Amino acid sequence: GVAVAPSDPNVVVLRTANLGLLRSEDGGKSWVAANGRLQGAANAVRSVAIHPTNPDIMLRAAGRPDRNGVFEGGLFRTSDGGISWQKLPLECDFDASGPSAICGDALTFLPMNPSRIFVACETRGLFRSDDSGNTWVDLGLQGHRITAIHANPHFQNQFGQTVIEAVTCPDKFMNLLGRGHPALTTTTTTSTIHVSHDNGETFRQTASRSDLGYFNAMSLRCNPHVWLYGTSHGLLYSLSQGTDSFLYCTSLQLDALRPFTALAGSIAGSQLCTRKFVAALNPGKPGHLSRCDLGGDVWSWAISKEQVPEGIIAIAAADPTKSSSGNSWWILGNDGLYHSSDNGLTLNKVNLP
Repeated sequence: GVAVAPSDPNVVVLRTANLGLLRSEDGGKSWVAANGRLQGAANAVRSVAIHPTNPDIMLRAAGRPDRNGVFEGGLFRTSDGGISWQKLPLECDFDASGPSAICGDALTFLPMNPSRIFVACETRGLFRSDDSGNTWVDLGLQGHRITAIHANPHFQNQFGQTVIEAVTCPDKFMNLLGRGHPALTTTTTTSTIHVSHDNGETFRQTASRSDLGYFNAMSLRCNPHVWLYGTSHGLLYSLSQGTDSFLYCTSLQLDALRPFTALAGSIAGSQLCTRKFVAALNPGKPGHLSRCDLGGDVWSWAISKEQVPEGIIAIAAADPTKSSSGNSWWILGNDGLYHSSDNGLTLNKVNLP
């Protein structure tokens, strides 16, 4: 995946399955390794999160099972942009070598209080820290594979609280991502959505189903109740945080009945709702992205005129700040990283070290 610093769009971080993190501080013109002295499984990065206001502070969830299926890795924090790293005291497992590696983020800072962070494990549950990772609270979900956790950065109620969601996927749907079966297995057979309305103090289950798996989740700026989910069988639209949901069909300019992991939104000038870009992992027509500027009911194709990625894993807004025009995007394909400054019509492949 690719992450952009919420406070500085020049800071871009690319995570890899065996080379750790690559970091750019000039908007992608140049890149350097940001691994310090970390080696081995610590450079198999499942997820990365950048602090909302200080881009030098980052978290990395790293690891993989060894040849005997035993987890190696852990959770790490840097406060100097990746020059040095500290391992945090959390017994969590991650799998950067399996299918989970291309799902949503397993880490998030609480946007309005970044000393509170959330970590979603491969099989060991969901955890919260209220002191930047020094101590931890167990929030449950052991035995579930949490494929994404997302905190709405656009919404706060009168108590300063936002909506946070964690989504899960059982083993039976993970092979649809084309990366084999997960080495770290789970015991659950259903996919679930868990929602918090109190900044992560508590989570409650709002949805459970056995006919698809959740791979990613995204909130909207214009309505805190409406969420989009990338699933094993297409893009899912929910009117109420996981309930009252439906899969998009083939009548829209949007791929249907295909796995989705790539979901991204951006502020777009004075536009009320988030500009959204999504893409199927194996689109029906190569290079086809889908764009929506409304609440999620009208989509249009954004078709690349030049270079075309070989399957789209992830998308990220290139400018997540409040002054963003919403025109620039990072797009990660199976064959590398691309940048677009015209809403997906032109994709330029990035030269990486």
